[in-house]
Amino acid sequence: MTLTILNENGKQLRQNRHLLLIGALNFVAIMLIRSRNITIALNNLLCVFYGKVLKHLINS
Repeated sequence: MTLTILNENGKQLRQNRHLLLIGALNFVAIMLIRSRNITIALNNLLCVFYGKVLKHLINS
C-alpha cells in the first residue's frame, strides 16, 4: 500500500518536473523568437530541438 502511494508520488513529481521544463523551454523559445536579431536558421534549429525534447518528455 505505502509502496504504491510512493510510486504514485514519484510519477507525479516526474510529471511536474516535465511541466516545469516545458514551461522553461517555452519561455526561452518565446524570448529567442522575440529578439529581432535571431536568424531564420537558428530559429529552425530551435524548433527541431524543441520538437525532439517534447517528444522525449511525452514518451518518458
